[in-house]
Parts: sequence; C-alpha cells; structure tokens
Amino acid sequence: MPSRKIHEEFDRFLASKGVLLRDGKYGQVHKFMDLGINSFGSEHRNFDIYHHEKGLRKWLNGKYNVIGQDRASDWLRAGLGHLCLDKTESRLWKTYSWATVFKSAYNTMKRRGWTRARFICS
Repeated sequence: MPSRKIHEEFDRFLASKGVLLRDGKYGQVHKFMDLGINSFGSEHRNFDIYHHEKGLRKWLNGKYNVIGQDRASDWLRAGLGHLCLDKTESRLWKTYSWATVFKSAYNTMKRRGWTRARFICS
C-alpha cells in the first residue's frame, strides 16, 4: 500500500500533467480515502465501502456546497488517482520504480477517462 508521501508525490505528478490543480490541496481526499485503514489495515482498499469511485462521489456530494465545482472536480480526480495508484501498486509491487508505477497509474486514469473527470452534484 503506497504511503501518504507516495500519494502526495503522485498528486504532484498528476499536477505536472495538468490533471490536478497545482496548489496541492488534496490532503482531505487522501485522509478520506484512507479512513478504512483503522478498521481493515492494508486491505482497506478491498473492504472499505467508500474506497471506490461511487463512495468518493457520495462523499463529495456532502462537500460540494462548501468547496464548489472546481475543487470538487479536482478532489474527484485526486481520489480517482489514489484508486489507480493503489491498484497499480498492488500489481507492480516491488518490481518497478515508483516512476514506472506512476506512469502506469496515469495511463490507467487516461484509459478510464478519469484524467478529465468532472464532479456533478447529484
């Protein structure tokens, strides 16, 4: 499971690609995405009902009126990046450099159309 520091490095990587805003305000997203660690440990990504796209969108629905459209979309892409990095890291664990893992996670985001995802409040 990538550490918070690795997720933050991936955020900077995504910002350099124009996927995320460059201000680096993604801490709340990663805190939310990692809430299940206390209950499930490193397996939280498999058992936490919020550690997936629908759970992320549900959480953002509650934040939308406070953070607005641009920030909600940015946080959505940061959270989707978090999911892609977790999944990619679990496949490539200890085999490749983080630079390679980042590129693979980014390519997964692109294939899914998540690099341009926009949050729409429901």
